[in-house]
Amino acid sequence: PVLYTVTFDSQEGSPVAAVVVTSGDKVSKPVNPAKDGYTFKGWYKDAECTQEWNFAEDTVTTGITLYAKWEAVTPVAPAKTKGCGSSVMAETSAVITLLMLALAGVIVIKKKAESK
Repeated sequence: PVLYTVTFDSQEGSPVAAVVVTSGDKVSKPVNPAKDGYTFKGWYKDAECTQEWNFAEDTVTTGITLYAKWEAVTPVAPAKTKGCGSSVMAETSAVITLLMLALAGVIVIKKKAESK
């Protein structure tokens, strides 16, 4: 039988070992590589990641390199939630405290004015 090497280029992700496959056979899908700040999106026949490799259908007929496709993870800002200890609750408490202090000051000033 004719054997071919399938190389996996993780494109700056964690390494993936090459495998040897008999000509005409399918290659087994390897464990997904990892890359900080990115989500793995699949293996592709080209470095530009335009032609996805189909592990269920594509067969190996020559030595090939498959390329990892990555998508940058978009950081998510913490959501303002309602509930104990949340930033919304803290902001609301601060506003209420300021209003109560201002109201107390008005009452004290009014009583002093009435007592004169």
